[in-house]
Amino acid sequence: FTGNFYMPPILKELSLEKECLAVFESWKSLRGIIPDTLFASLAPYGAMVSYHKSGNFNAIIHEQEKRLCWCAQEEIYHAGLFLRKAIIEKLGASHKLVSIFEPPCYRGVCMEGARFCGRDVKVKESGDYFPERKV
Repeated sequence: FTGNFYMPPILKELSLEKECLAVFESWKSLRGIIPDTLFASLAPYGAMVSYHKSGNFNAIIHEQEKRLCWCAQEEIYHAGLFLRKAIIEKLGASHKLVSIFEPPCYRGVCMEGARFCGRDVKVKESGDYFPERKV
């Protein structure tokens, strides 16, 4: 755990910042008092973690495709979007990694079936296919 906290937009809009921060601070005060496994399982929604992940390239591509799916959890979507933007910034928009790190629907194939989000694939030709979003 990094010690940082993400507050979901709905809680911020409901002006619950103080209450959320109080819960987070109470939870942080338990570190070292209770077993690490219990501390982790009691982590409030929004407690940030940092980790190193490795895997074969095909698995990473598959995971990234899911992260940019419109049906992904909002925070996961934004993490995938920021990774894509970082690749563009570092390697340029024409680098082949940019095309690998796109949701499958961008290539015309949705894997969500009945959960299809309704995203208009035609937008990729004339607009921002990776917009900011709120759940």
